[in-house]
Amino acid sequence: MLTVKTFSVFLFSLIVLSIGCNADGNNSNNLSGGEIYQSQCAACHGQDGGAVLGERSLQESDLSKDEIERITREGEGQMPSFGDILSDEELEAVAEYTKGLQE
Repeated sequence: MLTVKTFSVFLFSLIVLSIGCNADGNNSNNLSGGEIYQSQCAACHGQDGGAVLGERSLQESDLSKDEIERITREGEGQMPSFGDILSDEELEAVAEYTKGLQE
């Protein structure tokens, strides 16, 4: 038998999932650049862009926003391409966020 707490958690989860999908059932593109960065980039580039495991420090980068977006879309060197994973809007948002990490 479901408790009130369990039912409330289930209902909340259902509401959150329905908000995150559009009419086609596709994921919504409403993630911020920071959220995308944390989920897709931080494992290699660090939470603050300072780099992990010898990867390139984004804080010390002098790349333009357009260059960051191109590299994120196409990949370069050891960095994989995210062009098939992220929408144009998401690529632009994460590039803007990443540009803001530069010192």
